[in-house]
Amino acid sequence: MLAQGEGIPLARALLNASAGASAVCVPASKPPCKGGAPVYKFNYTGPSILARSTDNGANWGPAAVIYSPGTNAQTIDNIVQVLPNGNVLDFFTAINVTSEGVNIGFVRSANKALNFGLPSFATDIQVAGVVSPDSGQPLRDASILYSVAVNSATGAIYLAWQDDRFASTLCATPTGSVPIDGIAFIQSLDGGQSWSEPIHINQTPPNANPCRQQAFIPAVAASGDGNAIVVTYYDFRNDANNPAGFEGADYFAVICKTASDCSQAANWGAEQRLTTASFNILQAPVAGGHFLGDYMGLAASGPTTIVSVFGMPTSQNITAEFSRAILGLP
Repeated sequence: MLAQGEGIPLARALLNASAGASAVCVPASKPPCKGGAPVYKFNYTGPSILARSTDNGANWGPAAVIYSPGTNAQTIDNIVQVLPNGNVLDFFTAINVTSEGVNIGFVRSANKALNFGLPSFATDIQVAGVVSPDSGQPLRDASILYSVAVNSATGAIYLAWQDDRFASTLCATPTGSVPIDGIAFIQSLDGGQSWSEPIHINQTPPNANPCRQQAFIPAVAASGDGNAIVVTYYDFRNDANNPAGFEGADYFAVICKTASDCSQAANWGAEQRLTTASFNILQAPVAGGHFLGDYMGLAASGPTTIVSVFGMPTSQNITAEFSRAILGLP
């Protein structure tokens, strides 16, 4: 794997990111956001590598390449999931592997990770990246990343990621306008053999300032009893730029009951605000943009509770981690 935080900043650089949003590319019509080949500065590769333990982590076998995307291609955000039938799936963001440019892919093992098969691709990622809602300052968000969860009761697989394919308006930035990123969701009910179509699930309302409609850094989890899916994300709906320079952000959770069809956007709702007050995104440390973290935590705790862990700045250049339980899920 590439160094520097799993290669995320370097991956974005290789995809010719421009100054402005923390995006893969700005403006969003420039390759590879909407297709096309980037220009490489040097040859590189970024395979998926896995080490295996058969004694609960006391000892580990040698690290081995389980998927090689080839020259001038890479994977990042490798996340291992185990299905109830024992299949082991390694998910990853694939960069420059398909003609779409950025995809969520996975490889599968049916023998406890001794061997893995050929890659499959669940979806592409169409992303512009997020900026602060008033001054348009760059944020380091979850563009090109994703979150994955397995329903331990049913074996269903859930994916959530940041995407602009649903955008109907633009956010103006100092370096040009970008589409509004939202939160996309798909599911597989057959162990990854097939996937639903992407749907837009964040509940961020319309705003006279379209930049306040941006949603970013999703996480997904299923409740322990398998009856609910929760997706969390940040957005700027409560921002008023008052006082000037306070660009407000909050953290939210949206829920779908699995007894309904969670591949339909209308079945997502019961949104909860997880922050008790808005925070100033401009106080977040700058690391390739104001930075809350590439990933946020979300996990089941018992049958009807899911616990979130998320970053929030508490003073200038300091981001602290907070936890909030989502109780009484259906």
